[in-house]
Amino acid sequence: MPKTTSELDLRASLILKLVVERFLVAGDAVGSRTLAELPGMRMSPATIRSVLADLESAGLLDSAHTSAGRMPTPEGLRVFLERIFVPAPLDTEAELALHRQLQDALRRGGEAGKVAAQTLADFSQVAAIVTLPSRRRRILRQIEFIRLRPNRVLSVLVFEPGEVENRIFDLDQDISLGRLQDIARQLSERFAGLPLEAIHQRLQQDLRQARQELHSTLHGVAALFGELSDSAPQLRVAGSRKLVEHEELASPDKLRRLFAMFDEQSQWLSLFEHCMRAGDMRIFLGKDSGVDVLSGCGIVTVPYAVNGQQVGVVGVVGPMRMNYSTTIPLVRATAEALAAHLNPGQSRPI
Repeated sequence: MPKTTSELDLRASLILKLVVERFLVAGDAVGSRTLAELPGMRMSPATIRSVLADLESAGLLDSAHTSAGRMPTPEGLRVFLERIFVPAPLDTEAELALHRQLQDALRRGGEAGKVAAQTLADFSQVAAIVTLPSRRRRILRQIEFIRLRPNRVLSVLVFEPGEVENRIFDLDQDISLGRLQDIARQLSERFAGLPLEAIHQRLQQDLRQARQELHSTLHGVAALFGELSDSAPQLRVAGSRKLVEHEELASPDKLRRLFAMFDEQSQWLSLFEHCMRAGDMRIFLGKDSGVDVLSGCGIVTVPYAVNGQQVGVVGVVGPMRMNYSTTIPLVRATAEALAAHLNPGQSRPI
């Protein structure tokens, strides 16, 4: 048996795979005789016992006592998920059902983040978390101005994929409706396709060079964009009560701390920001998330992009012994569907 987990041979990988798969389904320890009796197994119980002992020495398996069967340690489960397990895509029927539920909820006026989180929680039977793009990353589509009074203007800001914000600001001097519309057209032409943060920075530069006629309007618009961009990413949680149904997480103290973390949110935002920067699926097992309260939990996250830039994360939180073969495809499918909805021009919006 190799001394490091990166050097597992085929025989050890097979035994680890069989032990983990049985543990994930039934939660049971697995003994050498049970493994030897599996269809297609060509190793003797003695050989299997030797491999099990080596896997235990490597820290990948554990047993309650010498004669007991083995169960995977968090490290063994991690090795299985990262090096052995190959998740299949979501089957067609499940994918259609997922998209149908998402579409129905959105047609009833649901917000995309809430809809995605609730749908994922319903299908995975664990808690689901979705981070929406920080407001400062929203992409502008169009600006319109409506003159309410000589010195008061209603701004209508349209963001991708059609979200509308209405804000009112005051002017230092009266500007005609025609001039206001002309300024709105110029701003739309210049800033359409840019995120809020970049627009605010450019408006600050424009203010230093603007003619007196424009200064009042640009000052109001710059303050407006500054207000809109000054916000953190948004978090949507669904299905947290489903964790009560999982025996591994059912202690009152464990649940109390988990629910407090869901309510407070800052730790989730920090963890998911890290996942978004990673650029691909991440799986955390127990304390390797860096959060003590998540010991005994498994977390699967997948980032999604808007206009080619990764802006948020879709994830689930459940017991470490969750059904990864169905959960991982569900998280991926939900992230893809949310990205399609938030990206204009995609052929498959949810």
